[in-house]
Amino acid sequence: MKKYMFMLGGADAEMFAIRELLEGVGAEYADRQLSWGASVDSYEEEIAEALNAGKIPVCVELQGAETYGDQVITVDHHSYGDIDYTNRPAAILQVCKLLGVEPNRHQQLIAANDSGYIPGMLAMGATPEEVAEIRKLDRAAQGITSAQEAEAERALQVREHADGVTIVRMEHSKCAPVTDVLFGTKDADSLLIVCGDGERDYFGNGAICQRLIEAFPTGWAGGSGLGDAEGTAFFGCYDVTEEELLAVIAG
Repeated sequence: MKKYMFMLGGADAEMFAIRELLEGVGAEYADRQLSWGASVDSYEEEIAEALNAGKIPVCVELQGAETYGDQVITVDHHSYGDIDYTNRPAAILQVCKLLGVEPNRHQQLIAANDSGYIPGMLAMGATPEEVAEIRKLDRAAQGITSAQEAEAERALQVREHADGVTIVRMEHSKCAPVTDVLFGTKDADSLLIVCGDGERDYFGNGAICQRLIEAFPTGWAGGSGLGDAEGTAFFGCYDVTEEELLAVIAG
C-alpha cells in the first residue's frame, strides 16, 4: 500500500477540513500553519525526510511543488503564473480520492465553496444555513479577527466606483468580510480590493481574471469560472498598481 506524507498549504476552511480528514483516517501530515499563497520551500526538510523514508510527499496547494517533478504528488486547483491546475477538482476531493474516501456532504460543501464560492454551494443545492456555516468556517480558518471585520465594514461604507468597477480600500488583505457582504449585489459583479499591505484582489468576470493572470503572471487566479466570460473567478497580486489593473480590467 502506498504511504503518503501530506504537506498542508495556506489556512482556509478547505485546508482545515483536509487536516480533519487526514486525522480521521490516521494519515501522516505536516502543517506549518501557513498563509494562502504558501510555498513548497517551507517543507524542504519534511519532503526530504519523507522521500528518504520511502514515502510519497503530497503537496497540498503549495506553490512551486512542480519543481520536484514526479517525486511528489501535487494537489491543487489554482493557477500561479504559467502553472494552471484549474481544470482539477477541489483539493479536498483530490485528497479524498488519494485516500479512497467518499466525500460527505460537509466536505462537498467545502469543495464547492473553495472552487466556486457561494454560487458553487448554491449550485449544489446548499441551504442558506449551510452557506452561512461554511462562510463562517472559512473566515475563522483564515484567522480573520473582529478588528479586521470592523475595518472591512468601514471600507465598505466608503467604497468607490469607477467605470463599472467597485473599489474597496482597506488596511488588510482578508477579503472575505467584503466579498461575503457584497455577494448577490451589483457591486460584486466587478470588485477590486486595494489592500494596505500591498495586495490587490479582483473578483468578477472569469474572462477578465484570465486576462489579468496573463498580463501579470506573478499573481494568482482561480475559481470555477476562470477564463469563462459567463463565469466568475478571482485574481490576486502584489507589486501591480491600481491603474495597471484597471486598464486590463477595462480591456
